[in-house]
Amino acid sequence: LVQARSWDESHRIVCAHPELLDRQAVVLLARLRDVAREQDESSAAVLFEEHRALLVQCQELGLVRAFADKLGCSIGDLAAGSGVAEQPSEVRELLQEMAREGVQLQSPDDLARVLRERPEWGERLQTLMNPLAGLPKEVQ
Repeated sequence: LVQARSWDESHRIVCAHPELLDRQAVVLLARLRDVAREQDESSAAVLFEEHRALLVQCQELGLVRAFADKLGCSIGDLAAGSGVAEQPSEVRELLQEMAREGVQLQSPDDLARVLRERPEWGERLQTLMNPLAGLPKEVQ
């Protein structure tokens, strides 16, 4: 994460590894920051602190909002650059429907929980992601 060349790359890394949003990652970055300060490595300390603060913001505001704020862009612009825009329009529509109903997806666990609570969304998503899913196995 701290070796990412841009905040956009950091966003992709955190999206791919939601375990980075755990408290342990924040604690580790704080320790690394403190060690860097003790060794007079101010640029490393700043780097660790920026990433630590961003992960805290992700925990408090949600991943998308925190990175949109960090990048100085709208949530829509961030989504457009993070692969959401590359999804089929029907998938984007389903995600927008979820957002309108107040659903905040910050991790794969959030998605799993929402799909358990709203099985009709799970069925739609499965059909959209695998259009052959509803066909007999011989046809698939």
